[in-house]
Amino acid sequence: MKKYFVLTSVLVLAACGGGSGSISGSTGSVNYELTAEQRAAASSNQNVTEMYSFVIDGGSNPTVNPNAARSASNRNGVALPDGGTLYDLENVDFKTASLIFNTGLDNGAMVKFKTDDNGQIDGIELDNVVMHADVSRQDTGTNFIGTYTCGESETGGLGVSYNSEGKANDLGLRYSDFGVVKWGDPGYDYDSVSYFAGGYDVRKVRDLQNIGGVIEFSGVANGDVIIGDWNDVDSLDSRHLDTTTNANPNDRVARLTFNNGTSTLEAKFDNWYDVSATMDSNGNLASLDFTNGDKGTFVSSTATEHHVAHDFKWNGQDAHSVQKAGFENTEQQVLDGFVGYYGDNNNPAEAVGVLKYGVIPEGHDENTMRFDMGFGGTRQ
Repeated sequence: MKKYFVLTSVLVLAACGGGSGSISGSTGSVNYELTAEQRAAASSNQNVTEMYSFVIDGGSNPTVNPNAARSASNRNGVALPDGGTLYDLENVDFKTASLIFNTGLDNGAMVKFKTDDNGQIDGIELDNVVMHADVSRQDTGTNFIGTYTCGESETGGLGVSYNSEGKANDLGLRYSDFGVVKWGDPGYDYDSVSYFAGGYDVRKVRDLQNIGGVIEFSGVANGDVIIGDWNDVDSLDSRHLDTTTNANPNDRVARLTFNNGTSTLEAKFDNWYDVSATMDSNGNLASLDFTNGDKGTFVSSTATEHHVAHDFKWNGQDAHSVQKAGFENTEQQVLDGFVGYYGDNNNPAEAVGVLKYGVIPEGHDENTMRFDMGFGGTRQ
């Protein structure tokens, strides 16, 4: 049985890498002399994420990954002599799926790294509409401990772990990342989770509708489906979904197809539906389809005494579809998602995103069901 970290209730919580050396860029290869501190920072960051620790934007060398000096007084980029601007991991923005039913992605939590003067990750900030958390990195790992503030008066200790799926699956993501942040009481299991995705804003691809042709991305998707009574923590049950565990070798990846401005994301899970999401020209979710729910391994191998495989299906059906148009996020339902593309010179080279869909049937809170998923991949 999955247990969830509680502040005063589950709903209160809900509401409330860097390489180094010479890197080839669009204008050639540039070497930057590294200090010992900068090399150490880049090495430490790679324990957390595969992303570049530093990115230069603009100037004569717009695409390199140096470990150049930075100023502690300028956290929004440091101007370099060649006219470029240096950014580090503190300039990366991650967005999560909404934490509760009455908030969509626009109000979902934001996750940001904090870095020291050498560009080494030393903390994380999490923010949503009512809760702020500020946690410090423990040693050189992926665990962070600090405090949260909820509303005007409620505070407490909080432990957070940052889990990069880009790094775990060696996807080679340079400008973006995706995965899971987990949190809970420091010293205990961190069972509350939220999937995140994002990257360097200066490497985010804009104007998707003006990019023609078909581009294929291959990567990994994972997620969770949670069922039970959202007002009764002990009733909640969760199943983990992961495309890398698919028994069919040909289906062990998730695929994203970009086609003249719109995108289709497909993920096949051994123990749940096949999921297909269509994104509009802004990268935002347009439709979500669940098919092939008649799989023989449909979460049955891990069903508890409270729930059986049938309970993990939308309305008990083998197929289900939902459209974003006309859908309103409320306290009873939520539907959101996005894919962001990143690369050099507005050319998509990698993609990350999240999906979220949940429903609390009117008058039947015990049948609540929620799906969260993250994706990341590189251009083929």
